[in-house]
Amino acid sequence: MVREPVDRLVSNFYFERSSRRWINREVIPPPSWFTKNFDKCVLSKDPECLLGGGLHQQEMQLTYFCGSTSMCFNTSSREALQRAKENVEHRYSVVGVAEQFNSSLAVLEKYLPGWFRGASNLFLANPK
Repeated sequence: MVREPVDRLVSNFYFERSSRRWINREVIPPPSWFTKNFDKCVLSKDPECLLGGGLHQQEMQLTYFCGSTSMCFNTSSREALQRAKENVEHRYSVVGVAEQFNSSLAVLEKYLPGWFRGASNLFLANPK
């Protein structure tokens, strides 16, 4: 199960800015960094919010699905994207999307019933 890629980047952007994460750290970013807005960051072409330039490699699902070769860490590489797509097609039975959890769970139940039979009922019975 993966997050929708844009939602994941936006979530991580704000998670990094959580003041709790910076308690007891020696070096703390300036106050303006904590209040930075993601949309404005992207629109202003702030280097922190540009993709493909080597930043945010650890947040890129492309690198996860592509593999661990150096080529896979180039987030703007068409070859890396192609390898990631091939890996998803040939190495995964299902890749669910968290933002479509119920639908993803239904697909998992159909494709992998030995592991997920009854999972939707179990999930609906425990709505925590």
